[in-house]
Order: sequence, then structure tokens, then C-alpha cells
Amino acid sequence: MLSLRLVISILLVIACSMIGIIKSRSFENREHILRESIFLFKGIENEIKFSLTTIPNAIEVVRQRMNTYLKDVLGSISLILLEANATDEKILNELDKLTSLTTYDKQIILTGITSLGTSDIAGEEGIINITISSLENELNDAIESKKKNSKMYKTVGLATGLIIAIILV
Repeated sequence: MLSLRLVISILLVIACSMIGIIKSRSFENREHILRESIFLFKGIENEIKFSLTTIPNAIEVVRQRMNTYLKDVLGSISLILLEANATDEKILNELDKLTSLTTYDKQIILTGITSLGTSDIAGEEGIINITISSLENELNDAIESKKKNSKMYKTVGLATGLIIAIILV
């Protein structure tokens, strides 16, 4: 009977620790996706300026250089932009697949993407610069949040598992 409790306790500690690790990874993922988003908008700016590429094609060209989950989401967004009935809701539904981003992060990316193509090249450069500036602010917030919370969630997960294990034994 004691060995069964001990095995269950060890499994609980491992499970709670894993939950803490998974939660802490969402902070790291947010930072990584925001960095990739900044890279995306800088790449789009270069494509628009120097290649005079359309927005969906510019997104696709930059997307091909990426190797993260954002690459798949951008592929879907690029296809949505090529449709005649592209809406913000469709793009936002694709951005919702990036679960580690906050609603505000997604809104910045959505606004940046949907605002492109509505003005001349100089206007688009301004839109991109504003979007990049907002994403950099969010990136700084994500880095600070990761420093504060990442280790805490790992520790809380382990501590919770240990407390439950002590209660069981």
C-alpha cells in the first residue's frame, strides 16, 4: 500500500512539474513569435521597397525564410489575403492559433497586415515602422514577463506536486 502511494506521489510531482514547465514555455514562445513578427514586417518592408511585390506575395517570400509555427499561420493568412472576400475575422482566426500571444499582440499584427496595401510605398513604410515599434514594445514586455514568471511557474508546479505528494503519504 505504501509503495502504491509512493508511485502515485512521484507521478503527481512529475505531472505538476510538467504543467509548470509547459506554462513557462508559453512565455518563451511569446517572445520568440514576437521576434519572428518583427522579422516578418522588416522583410515585408524590404520586399515592398526593393522588389515592388504585392502584400500577399511579400508575406509569402518572407514566410519561406522562417522555420517556426508562425510560418504555417502566415501561409494561411497569405492565402486569405489573396481571396476576394478577405476579412479581419478570418485573419484573426488564423492568429488565434498562436496561443502564446496576447490579444493585444494579435491585434497589432492584424492591424499591421490589414493596413498594408492601403497607401503608397512611403505610407506603407510608415505603417510598418509603427507596427514594428509596437511589436518591439510588446517584445520588451514579453522579455520582462518571461524573466519574472517563467521560473515562478516551474517552481510553483514542482512545489504543488510536492505538497500533494506529502499530503498523500
